[in-house]
Amino acid sequence: MIKHFNLKDINIFFKNIIPDILGGLIFFSILPIKNGSKKLSQIIYTIPFVGLILGSIIILPVLVITFFRDIDIINSIIIVIMSSLITGCLHEDGLADFCDSYGGNTKKRKLEIMDDSRIGTYGVISINISLLIRFISIYYLFSIMETQEVLVIIISVAILSRTSMIYILTTLPPAKKTGLGLAANQKSSTDIYIAYGVSVLITFFAISMFVGYQIYFVSLFAAIFSTLLLSFLAWRAIKGQTGDVCGSSQQLSEVVIYLFICVVI
Repeated sequence: MIKHFNLKDINIFFKNIIPDILGGLIFFSILPIKNGSKKLSQIIYTIPFVGLILGSIIILPVLVITFFRDIDIINSIIIVIMSSLITGCLHEDGLADFCDSYGGNTKKRKLEIMDDSRIGTYGVISINISLLIRFISIYYLFSIMETQEVLVIIISVAILSRTSMIYILTTLPPAKKTGLGLAANQKSSTDIYIAYGVSVLITFFAISMFVGYQIYFVSLFAAIFSTLLLSFLAWRAIKGQTGDVCGSSQQLSEVVIYLFICVVI
């Protein structure tokens, strides 16, 4: 049952937001933060804020380098490397495991494959495709747009692609009795809807002000489309979600958003 907004919930939201964001960064990045005692299900609403922080960190090296030289291909390589390293390749690992699971014929076998620490052919190919598409897309954007415009897009993509994980975690049941999918699963609540609103508003103002309304609506449509597609694939494959499904959702959303922007720009 969906909770209604009330002043008490909003006050609690703003009181807990900073420590909860720090907790979110612990789960979704390799940043050396030591502050997070809440359950993951209690802080998943911070995912858009985590995306904003990580996106800002990802672009920092490019900002520094552009003071000396503005080289599109170097900027693109740095963005792709930083976006993977800042999370410890968490989402790339999820994408690889989920794609590998298509080698199984049953739900049980698919889950076993996802739990296997080894990476298979499907996983290797999926990671390579993800990295390649992101690199080519970002390089293309740098080549036809101003650097600051591309950096705004990169931050916005970091937010929208991670917001897709909230939808997965709040709409699909956990497919396993253990793991991140179970730990982060929760019913839709007030703070989740606030998080959706924050994600939409931040990206709206950022992209609209620095790039254009058309790119914003294309990005939002791409994020929704990719999230629903991944949700369908996960339900069809394992009748639920896992941490690997969430990582796949982030990766697919990021790739699709970049592709859609490149097509319409």
